[in-house]
Amino acid sequence: MKDLKAFHTRKGICYIPENDEDGTIGYSYKDFYELSRDYILENRLANDFEELAEDLFYEVEWENPSTVLERWAMDLEEEEIQLTKKEKIKKLVVDMLEESHQKALKKVEKALNSGAIDTDEWDENNSCMILPKAILTAILEDEARQYVIPSSHSQARSWKKDVKNIKYSL
Repeated sequence: MKDLKAFHTRKGICYIPENDEDGTIGYSYKDFYELSRDYILENRLANDFEELAEDLFYEVEWENPSTVLERWAMDLEEEEIQLTKKEKIKKLVVDMLEESHQKALKKVEKALNSGAIDTDEWDENNSCMILPKAILTAILEDEARQYVIPSSHSQARSWKKDVKNIKYSL
């Protein structure tokens, strides 16, 4: 039994699986939300809790919601196994770039207020891009420095070679 109104108004039992012969197992919106939240957190997903709760509600047909979540988890595992090495590397790089981007954006204000540059001398009509490019270069170099492998590390030579080759291929 599905009750769309109970789900969308978030009041009362909105789903009872068919295998609940005595009517003791009933799921409310809150149950779907909590199951979805736990699933997202356990699988480190970026989904919205409410959106996934709604997807889960519409996905169940006769079974317990946890059965659907188990099926989804197996599908996730299969997808991860099927990722190629290039796709895994790409995902890691994109994740690091997104994190660095957020950190870099916060450093713009810090650079402007640091006293290290004279913003009053900036002339927006003459060489207007010199100072913004200097700020950008400093921020990017600062961000890049956190990923440098120390020369004492066993993989430092290989890392330097890879960086050099990649720079030339860009």
